Amino acid sequence: GWGFIEFAQAAAAEQAAAAMNGLSLANVVLRVRPSVVGGPLGPGMAALDEAAQVPQQVADMAASVSQSIAEAGPAGSAVVLLANVVGGRSEVDDELASDMAGEGLKCGRIVKVVVHIASDEELAASGNLSAEVSIFMQYAEPAAAAAALELFDGRWFGGRRIAARLFDPDRFRVVTSADTMVFIP
Repeated sequence: GWGFIEFAQAAAAEQAAAAMNGLSLANVVLRVRPSVVGGPLGPGMAALDEAAQVPQQVADMAASVSQSIAEAGPAGSAVVLLANVVGGRSEVDDELASDMAGEGLKCGRIVKVVVHIASDEELAASGNLSAEVSIFMQYAEPAAAAAALELFDGRWFGGRRIAARLFDPDRFRVVTSADTMVFIP
Protein backbone atom coordinates (compact mmCIF):
# COMPACT_ATOMS: atom_id res chain seq x y z
CA GLY A 1 0.00 0.00 0.00
CA TRP A 2 0.84 3.65 -0.01
CA GLY A 3 0.73 6.38 2.59
CA PHE A 4 1.37 10.09 2.44
CA ILE A 5 2.30 12.57 5.14
CA GLU A 6 2.54 16.27 4.45
CA PHE A 7 5.00 18.40 6.42
CA ALA A 8 5.06 22.17 6.78
CA GLN A 9 8.87 22.22 6.58
CA ALA A 10 10.97 20.33 4.04
CA ALA A 11 13.68 19.63 6.64
CA ALA A 12 11.19 17.82 8.88
CA ALA A 13 10.02 15.72 5.92
CA GLU A 14 13.62 14.81 5.07
CA GLN A 15 14.34 13.80 8.68
CA ALA A 16 11.17 11.69 8.86
CA ALA A 17 11.99 9.98 5.57
CA ALA A 18 15.54 9.25 6.73
CA ALA A 19 14.30 7.89 10.07
CA MET A 20 11.63 5.62 8.58
CA ASN A 21 13.24 4.42 5.33
CA GLY A 22 14.22 0.78 5.73
CA LEU A 23 12.31 0.39 9.01
CA SER A 24 10.53 -2.94 9.50
CA LEU A 25 6.85 -2.62 10.41
CA ALA A 26 4.76 -5.77 10.83
CA ASN A 27 7.42 -7.75 8.92
CA VAL A 28 7.30 -5.32 5.99
CA VAL A 29 10.31 -3.12 5.22
CA LEU A 30 9.14 0.45 4.60
CA ARG A 31 10.43 2.40 1.62
CA VAL A 32 10.01 6.10 2.31
CA ARG A 33 10.59 8.59 -0.47
CA PRO A 34 9.67 12.22 -1.18
CA SER A 35 6.49 12.82 -3.12
CA VAL A 36 5.28 15.70 -5.24
CA VAL A 37 2.53 17.70 -3.54
CA GLY A 38 -0.59 18.71 -5.41
CA GLY A 39 -1.34 15.74 -7.64
CA PRO A 40 -4.60 13.76 -7.45
CA LEU A 41 -4.71 10.90 -4.96
CA GLY A 42 -5.18 7.37 -6.18
CA PRO A 43 -8.45 5.49 -5.72
CA GLY A 44 -6.97 3.42 -2.87
CA MET A 45 -6.71 6.53 -0.70
CA ALA A 46 -10.51 6.70 -0.39
CA ALA A 47 -10.29 3.70 1.94
CA LEU A 48 -8.71 5.95 4.55
CA ASP A 49 -12.02 7.74 5.03
CA GLU A 50 -13.62 4.43 5.96
CA ALA A 51 -10.88 3.27 8.35
CA ALA A 52 -12.17 3.03 11.91
CA GLN A 53 -8.84 3.79 13.59
CA VAL A 54 -5.12 3.77 13.02
CA PRO A 55 -3.44 0.54 14.18
CA GLN A 56 -1.66 1.10 17.52
CA GLN A 57 1.74 0.08 16.10
CA VAL A 58 1.47 2.75 13.40
CA ALA A 59 0.33 5.39 15.91
CA ASP A 60 3.23 4.51 18.24
CA MET A 61 5.73 4.71 15.38
CA ALA A 62 4.35 8.08 14.25
CA ALA A 63 4.69 9.40 17.80
CA SER A 64 8.25 8.08 18.00
CA VAL A 65 9.23 9.70 14.70
CA SER A 66 7.64 13.00 15.75
CA GLN A 67 9.57 12.92 19.03
CA SER A 68 12.82 12.11 17.22
CA ILE A 69 12.29 15.00 14.83
CA ALA A 70 11.51 17.36 17.69
CA GLU A 71 14.66 16.28 19.57
CA ALA A 72 16.94 16.20 16.55
CA GLY A 73 19.43 18.91 15.99
CA PRO A 74 19.03 21.28 13.10
CA ALA A 75 19.19 19.85 9.62
CA GLY A 76 22.78 19.91 8.49
CA SER A 77 24.29 19.17 11.91
CA ALA A 78 27.69 17.46 11.82
CA VAL A 79 27.22 15.92 15.29
CA VAL A 80 25.68 12.48 15.85
CA LEU A 81 24.51 11.25 19.25
CA LEU A 82 24.65 7.49 19.84
CA ALA A 83 22.58 6.10 22.71
CA ASN A 84 22.17 2.59 24.10
CA VAL A 85 25.67 1.57 23.01
CA VAL A 86 26.48 0.30 26.52
CA GLY A 87 24.29 -0.51 29.52
CA GLY A 88 25.90 1.93 31.93
CA ARG A 89 29.12 3.46 33.16
CA SER A 90 30.38 0.09 34.39
CA GLU A 91 30.54 -1.09 30.74
CA VAL A 92 32.66 1.85 29.54
CA ASP A 93 36.29 1.00 28.83
CA ASP A 94 39.24 2.90 27.42
CA GLU A 95 38.64 1.47 23.93
CA LEU A 96 34.98 2.46 23.52
CA ALA A 97 35.57 5.83 21.83
CA SER A 98 38.24 4.48 19.49
CA ASP A 99 36.04 1.45 18.62
CA MET A 100 33.17 3.76 17.68
CA ALA A 101 35.53 6.03 15.73
CA GLY A 102 36.89 3.05 13.81
CA GLU A 103 33.40 2.19 12.62
CA GLY A 104 32.34 5.82 12.15
CA LEU A 105 35.31 6.61 9.90
CA LYS A 106 33.53 4.61 7.19
CA CYS A 107 31.21 7.62 6.85
CA GLY A 108 33.77 10.41 6.63
CA ARG A 109 36.37 12.39 8.56
CA ILE A 110 35.73 12.51 12.29
CA VAL A 111 36.81 15.57 14.25
CA LYS A 112 36.38 13.85 17.62
CA VAL A 113 34.45 11.21 19.54
CA VAL A 114 33.34 11.94 23.09
CA VAL A 115 32.06 9.41 25.61
CA HIS A 116 29.76 11.37 27.90
CA ILE A 117 28.85 9.88 31.27
CA ALA A 118 25.88 11.78 32.65
CA SER A 119 26.13 13.19 36.13
CA ASP A 120 23.58 12.21 38.76
CA GLU A 121 22.03 15.66 38.33
CA GLU A 122 21.68 15.18 34.56
CA LEU A 123 20.07 11.78 35.06
CA ALA A 124 17.64 13.15 37.65
CA ALA A 125 16.73 16.08 35.38
CA SER A 126 16.15 13.88 32.35
CA GLY A 127 14.32 11.12 34.21
CA ASN A 128 15.90 8.71 31.73
CA LEU A 129 18.25 6.29 33.48
CA SER A 130 19.12 4.61 30.18
CA ALA A 131 20.86 7.84 29.12
CA GLU A 132 23.72 7.33 31.56
CA VAL A 133 26.28 6.95 28.75
CA SER A 134 26.07 8.81 25.45
CA ILE A 135 28.58 8.83 22.63
CA PHE A 136 28.95 11.92 20.47
CA MET A 137 30.64 11.78 17.08
CA GLN A 138 31.56 15.13 15.57
CA TYR A 139 32.20 14.94 11.82
CA ALA A 140 33.94 17.46 9.60
CA GLU A 141 30.94 17.56 7.24
CA PRO A 142 27.16 17.28 7.77
CA ALA A 143 26.94 14.74 4.93
CA ALA A 144 29.25 12.40 6.86
CA ALA A 145 27.06 12.79 9.96
CA ALA A 146 23.99 11.92 7.86
CA ALA A 147 25.79 8.80 6.61
CA ALA A 148 26.70 7.87 10.20
CA LEU A 149 23.09 8.29 11.22
CA GLU A 150 22.16 5.79 8.52
CA LEU A 151 24.98 3.42 9.55
CA PHE A 152 24.40 3.39 13.32
CA ASP A 153 20.69 3.93 13.92
CA GLY A 154 19.03 0.60 14.67
CA ARG A 155 22.31 -1.33 14.46
CA TRP A 156 23.10 -3.97 17.06
CA PHE A 157 26.25 -3.60 19.18
CA GLY A 158 27.09 -5.87 22.12
CA GLY A 159 23.51 -7.15 22.30
CA ARG A 160 22.01 -3.64 22.31
CA ARG A 161 20.20 -1.75 19.58
CA ILE A 162 21.85 1.63 19.02
CA ALA A 163 19.70 4.73 18.71
CA ALA A 164 21.37 7.49 16.66
CA ARG A 165 20.24 11.04 15.94
CA LEU A 166 21.65 14.34 14.84
CA PHE A 167 22.53 16.64 17.72
CA ASP A 168 22.70 20.42 17.95
CA PRO A 169 26.38 21.49 17.67
CA ASP A 170 26.01 24.28 20.26
CA ARG A 171 24.44 21.92 22.81
CA PHE A 172 27.18 19.41 22.01
CA ARG A 173 29.88 21.92 22.99
CA VAL A 174 28.09 22.70 26.27
CA VAL A 175 27.21 19.11 27.22
CA THR A 176 30.68 17.73 26.50
CA SER A 177 32.82 20.66 27.68
CA ALA A 178 33.94 18.86 30.87
CA ASP A 179 34.24 15.35 29.43
CA THR A 180 37.65 13.71 29.55
CA MET A 181 36.98 10.58 27.47
CA VAL A 182 37.74 12.18 24.11
CA PHE A 183 39.22 10.41 21.10
CA ILE A 184 40.63 12.47 18.25
CA PRO A 185 41.56 10.35 15.21
